[in-house]
Amino acid sequence: MNPEDESLVRGYLLGAMPPGRREAFDERLIAEPGLLEQTEALECELIRDAIRGALPPDEQLRFDRYFLSYPHLRRKYELTREMMTAGGGDAASLRTPSLPASAPTAPTPHTFEFWKLSLIAAAAVVIFLAWQDLTLRSHLHTLASAVSRPPSGPAVSFLLPPSVERGGVPGRSVKPQLTLQVPAGADVVRLQLEFDAVERYSAFTVVVSSVDADRQVWGQDGLTPSPAGARQRVTVEIPVNALPSGDYTILLQAPEKARDRDVEAYSFRVARPRTN
Repeated sequence: MNPEDESLVRGYLLGAMPPGRREAFDERLIAEPGLLEQTEALECELIRDAIRGALPPDEQLRFDRYFLSYPHLRRKYELTREMMTAGGGDAASLRTPSLPASAPTAPTPHTFEFWKLSLIAAAAVVIFLAWQDLTLRSHLHTLASAVSRPPSGPAVSFLLPPSVERGGVPGRSVKPQLTLQVPAGADVVRLQLEFDAVERYSAFTVVVSSVDADRQVWGQDGLTPSPAGARQRVTVEIPVNALPSGDYTILLQAPEKARDRDVEAYSFRVARPRTN
């Protein structure tokens, strides 16, 4: 700290600063953490010098009459004096300040114990309220997760590339490009449908049809695309009971298109273990 700043801070701590400048200095302490640290450091230095009797007479008088009129500073002074005495200092050689009439007197043992018990009780109340708040938040989070989570069991995922045919559903003569081995116990088949990002649409519709039964077996709309490198990708989750073993086609459609809503077609085969 340079001499000019030190003189300013000493005047602030010892009550030598005019009220208008004190208000401006208080605002600086809030806005400048570095200045606050310097002020606290000089505060400790003043306390140690006052205890040793090393302050000039005029500063010592201001210290006794102004500095120690603040209860928290007087408590800091008393703790520092106790520490200096416990550290090997001679208590008789340490100066005892002449306190102003408004300075608080030292608490009696009964008052101190009551203060300590009050502080412990307040801390316990804060901890209890915080625990209740965390418990309630955790409970609400669990309920929200249970409501929002779909009631689906284990899922098996597959990535489907675009079909070799475009502009419609592949016919019966087209051999499925991929066989999906669906294990026993799976409840959901998750399909990631990739397609070229030639045009951008905000939502897509998926239609799943059985080649063997020649009918639609499942569909979903309002699907949002996600980027997949140079392509885009739409993910659908189909119940396993809608996909028995056999050949299937998927038609990816864009409802926003004015003509020819079909964007991409896929073909695949489902292989499921036989049940006895």
